[in-house]
Order: sequence, then structure tokens, then C-alpha cells
Amino acid sequence: ISIAETLRSQVQGSKQAETNIQQASNILKIGEDAVNGLMPILDRMKELLVQASNSTTSSADKNDMQTELDQLRGLFSQAYQTANTSRINLDGKNNSDRVLNFQVGPNANDLVSVDYNPLRNILGPLVISMFGYADLYNSPNQSILAGYGPQPIPQPDDPIPPPPLGPVVPPGTTWAQAFPKKLSVNSGNPTDISDAMNMIDTNQSALLGQLSYLGAVDNRLQNTLSQ
Repeated sequence: ISIAETLRSQVQGSKQAETNIQQASNILKIGEDAVNGLMPILDRMKELLVQASNSTTSSADKNDMQTELDQLRGLFSQAYQTANTSRINLDGKNNSDRVLNFQVGPNANDLVSVDYNPLRNILGPLVISMFGYADLYNSPNQSILAGYGPQPIPQPDDPIPPPPLGPVVPPGTTWAQAFPKKLSVNSGNPTDISDAMNMIDTNQSALLGQLSYLGAVDNRLQNTLSQ
């Protein structure tokens, strides 16, 4: 009876673990889909910036490009909020808020952890860069700023906290200083376009790294499920 009960407990635990793995895989796919969906948007933004940097592009053309950029940047805040409402707590002030643990077997050590802190550290500053701090602070997406300071929403003149809570900037830098303007092709300053192009290149590489990480964890889950 003792042997039978032990085996029954293991079987029941394994069945629940299968359900846990499916749920974990679904949450991972939300993160993967969010990142995957952002890559072609960044490609299009880069295309617009390259076109805008050409001397033959008129002011009217740049205004039209800016209109498109303003629409495209909204997709980044949308992706952030989608992840945030899918048990991926990007707004949390503690690193532990963004680490999900999944029980994938009947034994205590059958755990798989997914760390969403790197994704938040990429996606949060990326959204702020797209909008500029003051613009984001006065928008319906203000909640994206919630996890970056001791107050519910850090003020534009608040100094940025040191990493890992804040991005890497010189000590004493305020949010408004670090992110002074939105992504722009018609500001009249040519360096704004080149800065934006560099920002997009950097974030594309970082997001690809996160996509590889999420895909690797999902593969591990699927292999665990098939064992």
C-alpha cells in the first residue's frame, strides 16, 4: 500500500506538472510574440530614419514620416502593457517581481525560473526613449514609469536611481535630462536622427538576445514535457 500510494502521488504530481508546463509555455510565448512583433517595427523605423537623413527629403516629407513614427512608437508601449497584464510584472519595483518560477515535476527541485528583468531593462528605457520622458509622463502610458523610483511615478526632475532599477547614466542625472525628447526626424537637429538610429540598432541586438533566451527556456519546457 505504501509503495502504491507513493507512486500515485508521483503520478498526480506529474499530471499537474504537465498543466504547469503548458501554462508556463503560454506565458513565455506572450513574451516571445511581443519581442518578435517589435522587430519589424524597429526595421521600419530605421528605414524612415535613413530616408529622413537624406538631404533630398523635404520638410513636408519629414512631417509625414514623423506622423508614422508617432504611430509606430505607440506599439512599443502597447507591447509593454500586454506583457504587464500577462503575469509578467514589468512595473514591479523589486527584481523578484519579474522572476517567474514554474513547478515542472512532482519533486521539490523540479523548478524552472524565467527572469524577465533583462527584458524590462530593455523595453522600459526603449519606450521612454521613443516618447521622451515628459511626453510619456503626460500620456495614458504613464504607468510604464511606475517601477523606476520610490514614488508611485518618478517626477521628471527626480534623479535616476542606479542600476539595476534605473538605466546606466551619470550619477545625479534626472529623468528629463536622460530622455529629453521623443524620437524625431523633424526637430531640425541632424544628430537627433543619428542618435535615434544608434538607439534602434542597440535595442534590436538586445531584444534578439532576449528572444533567444525565451526560446531556449521554452525548448527546455517542451523537452521536459516530452520526457
